Amino acid sequence: MKQNFNHIQLPDISETLINKVLYEHSEGGGNEIDKKLLSLFEFMGDNKSVCEVTIKVAALNTIYATAINYIKPVVAKIVEIIPNDISKNDENDFVKFIDNIAIVSWKNESINEEYSRINLSFASKYVHFLSKRKMPIYDSYMWIIMVGYFNQYKNLNLSFAKPADYSEFFQLFNKFKAEFNLGKFFNFEIDKFLWHCGKMALSKIIKEDDIKMGAAKSKLKKQLKP
Repeated sequence: MKQNFNHIQLPDISETLINKVLYEHSEGGGNEIDKKLLSLFEFMGDNKSVCEVTIKVAALNTIYATAINYIKPVVAKIVEIIPNDISKNDENDFVKFIDNIAIVSWKNESINEEYSRINLSFASKYVHFLSKRKMPIYDSYMWIIMVGYFNQYKNLNLSFAKPADYSEFFQLFNKFKAEFNLGKFFNFEIDKFLWHCGKMALSKIIKEDDIKMGAAKSKLKKQLKP
């Protein structure tokens, strides 16, 4: 990435660039973790088992630090929504699964207080592995870079604001894949490329400016404007 104090120019997307970034990601151990998680989801394939779903949710929440403090309502929603046999489900079904399980509500009986939360990134990670990596993961790191590419290379003025739901994200992801001619890559390779680029850019800002992640994201968004 070409960078000055106020602007970062994203590099041209090419097969060489993507393969280079994917190699860096693999060298950091990312692929090995994915393989283990895929094995976990295959071994614990009962989507109606509270025990098995709890283990998978806890594993993802810990590894990806998705900050879900109370996983019980998340597990209950997954058990309710996702069928045991997903062999005939397609991308449209998986999109609906993600948007449904992302929204959870629960009640603290001791204080009679109701809560709700939208776990979009976590839900996309869960269905990513459930679908054997067919569905790309929504993550704020990759979202910033993807929007940045559209704005810098396609003369758009897209907002960096979080997508309303996974359906909105997936539509833009597919548009990105088509407009940047990335049909030869799997969805999970594209999302890893974008995520790794985002991670590296944010890590650099945090180190150089000695600021927290939230401030680093705000600065990166400003620097990625055309």
